[in-house]
Amino acid sequence: MATDYNGNCCLDPTEVDAMLMSEFGHACARISIAATLSASLIFAAIPAVPAYADLESELADAKSELERIGAEYQNLQSELQTASNDLEVTKGEIEQTQIDLEQAQSVLAENVASEYKNGGDQILEVILGSSDFDDLISRVFYIDKVSEAQAEAIEEVRTLQDQLIEQQQNEQEMIDDLQSRVDAAAENQESAQALVSSLSAEVRAQLEAEAAENAALAAGIQSAEDAEDENSLRGQTVENANDSHEEEADDQPATPSNPGNSGQDDENQDSGNQSGGGTSSVGGSALSIALGQIGMPYVYGGESVAEGGFDCSGLVYYAYTQLGYTSIPRTAGAQAAWVKQNGRWTTNVSELQYGDLVFYSGHVAFYVGNGQVYGAWRQGRPAGYGGIYECGQPYGGGNV
Repeated sequence: MATDYNGNCCLDPTEVDAMLMSEFGHACARISIAATLSASLIFAAIPAVPAYADLESELADAKSELERIGAEYQNLQSELQTASNDLEVTKGEIEQTQIDLEQAQSVLAENVASEYKNGGDQILEVILGSSDFDDLISRVFYIDKVSEAQAEAIEEVRTLQDQLIEQQQNEQEMIDDLQSRVDAAAENQESAQALVSSLSAEVRAQLEAEAAENAALAAGIQSAEDAEDENSLRGQTVENANDSHEEEADDQPATPSNPGNSGQDDENQDSGNQSGGGTSSVGGSALSIALGQIGMPYVYGGESVAEGGFDCSGLVYYAYTQLGYTSIPRTAGAQAAWVKQNGRWTTNVSELQYGDLVFYSGHVAFYVGNGQVYGAWRQGRPAGYGGIYECGQPYGGGNV
């Protein structure tokens, strides 16, 4: 500390500066604290954004997108079912044409054999000079000894061959179109599954609750669930499916002693909670075998476990041949005719019995009671249960 010329004490200028700076610092600190408290009060006065705002926004966005996905999925499901049914009809037409062609070729062969026996060297030269069956037809058609009946037989074979080729080309085009729809459905399922997986548990629960009153939303959620089922099915092997069937087969009813007969096996047994006029014993046994394949994929033309899946009539064919009914035809339309010829037939749905076959245009399934059917459905939907009208209006049903 310094002194003045009178000897009095006085502050050094540097000390004065220090004191002033100290006072300034305290003032700034007081101002800062006051500002902080004021800011806290200001922010406290602003209402907080409610957490449910984000939840409602997420719910609205998810609902809108799932409704869009669901509407598209509903259309795809309808298109797939129609395409599968149309393919079944075409397959039946091809089967019938092949039968007709074989019969026509047999008639032609008999005529050629008869001409050979009576026609001498000229017919022998025609037969021996033919390179294949088609060449033989062409040669025989133009020889002088051809009869009117033989000419008609030749023309029928030619017509049926052309018809068969056209039907097979049509079938291939339908298969290609069906596959494109299957791919579109798979993309739809992937989109739905990715969306649902990204949602919070709260949003998923709310959407599932609203789906009961919203068909498009329900279809969107179903698309996501179907994606999971498809992934699960792809993980299964044919060997596992076969093992499952073998275990199921241990509990199957015995093979009927007279398979393929026209006996009326419906004894109107009490079927418990099954609706309808009782239980078809033959149909019940076939259904038990078919149930062993629940969850198997739809495979067009599939009729065995080894093929990795079944189509609708293929599953019926498989179940009945396992019982020893080897005369059952392969396609839905032919199976309906077989039932009409060999057993009990009705056009009244209320008269169907448990295990009966139910026929639609291009489709067949097993009746399981209470307005439900079981069978192989269509591409993208594995063997399982469904409503009796999901494939349209049945035109009849019954059993042998």
